[in-house]
Amino acid sequence: MNTGALPRRVVVTGFGAVTPLGMNAEQSWAAIMDYQLGYRHIDMSAVGIQSRFFGVIDEEPSLKGVPAAIRRRLPRFARLALGAAREAMEMAFHGESPAAYYDLLDCGTIIGSGWAGQDETHLNYEGYLRTGLGSPFGCFLSMPNAATAACSLFWGLRGYQNSPIAACATGTIAIGDAAEVIRSGRASMMLAGAGESLRTDAAVWNIDILRALASEQEDASKACCPFSLDRNGFVLSEGAAVLCLEEREAALARGATIFGEIKGYGNYSDAFDFTAPAEDKIARVKTIQHALQQAGVTAEDIDYINAHGTSTPLNDLNE
Repeated sequence: MNTGALPRRVVVTGFGAVTPLGMNAEQSWAAIMDYQLGYRHIDMSAVGIQSRFFGVIDEEPSLKGVPAAIRRRLPRFARLALGAAREAMEMAFHGESPAAYYDLLDCGTIIGSGWAGQDETHLNYEGYLRTGLGSPFGCFLSMPNAATAACSLFWGLRGYQNSPIAACATGTIAIGDAAEVIRSGRASMMLAGAGESLRTDAAVWNIDILRALASEQEDASKACCPFSLDRNGFVLSEGAAVLCLEEREAALARGATIFGEIKGYGNYSDAFDFTAPAEDKIARVKTIQHALQQAGVTAEDIDYINAHGTSTPLNDLNE
């Protein structure tokens, strides 16, 4: 591990995605550029669910080549995440093992999820009540770190690992924390991202009852419209996205293609409410200031801001 000249620079050498818009990052981006919607009308009113628009993935990512000992123990969110991670690793290493360039003890994984295997937990419990038996893999299917474990096992990544659970912020925290691990010299290469899948009636109802999901019943164009006067809530969706991050000098030395750089990261908490943002906005301001300071840039240097954009009045107003 190269621990000289800390803090080190962190670059993106691979990325992957499995979304309702496409089974890989290229398909998803093409659909975005074609202004396609990533959700559709699904009526779940029979089970008391008010929202009508959801983002669902009709296919499963190919897990060909993944040993059954790993594949059979994965809940859907982890299968999506592993599919995205395979795309990122293929882009970064072109079929080679990271062991060709790194000590695998210097390679780690941070894959998070907001609700993890909640679907599988519900289904397994229902099966247990119905038959007196559940899946022998029920324990693994309900573990929030299943995706992290799968990536670590599949590529033999024996370095730093973690599985953040932080609702909508999960994926960003995973990437930020992974960058900090590399920057500090703790690792040379990290997989970082998140996966989510909630499709069972009980899991969807648990979120719908908060009345934060889109209340629009008919017009798809009004189901997700952040910063619009027509805003009425967010659309629940499944999907996964994963980045391959590396220490810059090591990536350059092995001839990797660099797609971007993680320059700064901030992480503070409102410590105010489970769902509502704090009125003083101090934590959000501090987060932005810290990220800018670490990156060595000013607000005027920023060309693009990727807002949370939940399409809820309270959060849109705060943003």
